[in-house]
Amino acid sequence: MVDDKAMTTNDNRATWQQVLGRVAEYSDTDHWNRWKGIALPILRQSVDLELDSLFRAGMGMHQLIFSTVDHHRLKDEPRVTFEIREDWTIRISLARSNVYFNEPSDFAIVDEALAFSTFRQYLRRLWEQTQEEPIPSGLSLP
Repeated sequence: MVDDKAMTTNDNRATWQQVLGRVAEYSDTDHWNRWKGIALPILRQSVDLELDSLFRAGMGMHQLIFSTVDHHRLKDEPRVTFEIREDWTIRISLARSNVYFNEPSDFAIVDEALAFSTFRQYLRRLWEQTQEEPIPSGLSLP
């Protein structure tokens, strides 16, 4: 018998694989190759740290969205949104609603060099806000 935590972990990992697959299939153009060159390493580093077991991943337009809930189609639920902007900076947001239409409660705009560490910090904050369990090692800050 599989316990609920194992099922959630497997479900979460499956969502990351779906997002990785969708991003990898974006058009082979200069714009999308640059976009993928920013997004895919962040996603892969996260999987290497097993963050895919902790968070559900999804997409909205050209945003990558991460949550601790067990379903897609988020309503008024906490999430981290990762957006690559037109000037190639990255906006990482903590919000309870779609940041395309509403201002997030907090956000950072960073360059590619700081994107992964900032992303992890925001995932850690999401974890602290939504989970009672101790902070997992993949979210431990240096």
